[in-house]
Amino acid sequence: MPTNFRFGEYLLRSDTRQLLLRSAAVHLTPKAFELLHTLVANAPRAVSKVELQNRLWPKTFVSAGNLALLITELRNALHDDAHAPQFIRTVHGFGYAIQGEVVPEPMPGTTPATCGLSFWLIWRAQALLLSTGSNVVGRQPGVDVLIDVPGISRVHARITIENSDAFIEDLDSKNGTYVEGRPVTTRTTLSDGDHVQLGPALLLFRCSSAEGEETLTFGAGQSAN
Repeated sequence: MPTNFRFGEYLLRSDTRQLLLRSAAVHLTPKAFELLHTLVANAPRAVSKVELQNRLWPKTFVSAGNLALLITELRNALHDDAHAPQFIRTVHGFGYAIQGEVVPEPMPGTTPATCGLSFWLIWRAQALLLSTGSNVVGRQPGVDVLIDVPGISRVHARITIENSDAFIEDLDSKNGTYVEGRPVTTRTTLSDGDHVQLGPALLLFRCSSAEGEETLTFGAGQSAN
């Protein structure tokens, strides 16, 4: 369940809300942590300034200088040079992006399914591993599977893995949950290759054996807009 992220020598832990450098904590203000988490979770996609402002200051008007100050804080914490960046790339006239390899990691204590199968959600260029038991999907930091897209509820849906079976249920989301175009109104079985739509986001559900994991299709989940 890749809610923690490793990039360079850093580990961003969503569960403890820490940035670690070789196990040593790097101080970040709460807003700076949210900004870094948003950029890392969306890597390599460039995130617009409007999206970042809506994420960090929802329903609140702030000047563009607030975001610039947070970017400066992040660069100082990461020892990243704005003129020759290793981690934070400015996309002029648009926003910011994380550059370099970002490796998602399961949170400590989570375990994949124990039936010899692995269960995944494919979204954009990410393969999101599902664990045995309950996997809550939404855009609220700390959920099991983070899909940070406007139109997805903070707690949107739950996917439950039971032995070799997978089920999905809607959690009273605002914009609904659909499997192969059909609305999810009760606990619904998921099959390998099913398209799952959460609000505007389209994902692909995959089930594979350990030997077949390399055949997972990346980039299948696209925005429905």
